[in-house]
Amino acid sequence: MKKIILLALAAVSFTALAHDYDGNDYDTSTLYMAIWENESKVSELQSKVSDLEDQVTKLIRTVRQLKNEH
Repeated sequence: MKKIILLALAAVSFTALAHDYDGNDYDTSTLYMAIWENESKVSELQSKVSDLEDQVTKLIRTVRQLKNEH
């Protein structure tokens, strides 16, 4: 599902970036580089979210342990 969303975003980005507001065209390599950079950022953010989820899980366990001790 995530890959489908990424592909859809890439297609939209490709179309949107093909022309800027001044009507200037971008070459294909520039567009592909922008898409690759966006995919890299998405991957990096997914990793950070995963790390945060792990930290939240640990905090929840700690809070439950503290509640049980008192």
